[in-house]
Amino acid sequence: MVLHIGAVLLESDLRYSTHSTFNSQRRTTVFFTSEQVQKLAKALRYALVGKFSMRRLSMATLKHEFLKFEFVASLKQGFLDNRHILVRFDLEEEYLRYWCRGFYSILWFVMRILKWIIDFTINPESLIVSVQINLTDLPFHLFHKAALFSITIFVGNPLKIDSTTIEGSHPRVARVCIELDLTKP
Repeated sequence: MVLHIGAVLLESDLRYSTHSTFNSQRRTTVFFTSEQVQKLAKALRYALVGKFSMRRLSMATLKHEFLKFEFVASLKQGFLDNRHILVRFDLEEEYLRYWCRGFYSILWFVMRILKWIIDFTINPESLIVSVQINLTDLPFHLFHKAALFSITIFVGNPLKIDSTTIEGSHPRVARVCIELDLTKP
């Protein structure tokens, strides 16, 4: 069976919105609208991909090590291949904390964090990255979320403000994590 994904489905949409046809090789093909794909992908809006440099750890080891990250809500992970795992978060705050860090070292195995998107493929990798921006010599009264997001929106999509910036403990530099699409100028 060949599956062409062009949209996201909900169970209520499935029976009304899909159809099958036979192609020249007598294989069934199912088509989805882009609206259906978007609906199905919504469940993965807080999903990231972890990529290990050489090989990954076992699932039991990963689950044990993820407990050390002190996530408030549950997270689910599953293997995509021998170097990639899919990690799904329940809370946006935890998703952002994980995404903005960029990489983790787990038992000497380095895991780089990639953003999951609808057309994510392992090769080539996603060109959407998280980047920390340091704004130096910024007047302290601009250390406010709305002001910092307004300043950094011209570089990329602002995601999160660093905790030291929120607390004001380092007033000489404001740090903002942004999402940057490397395919765009």
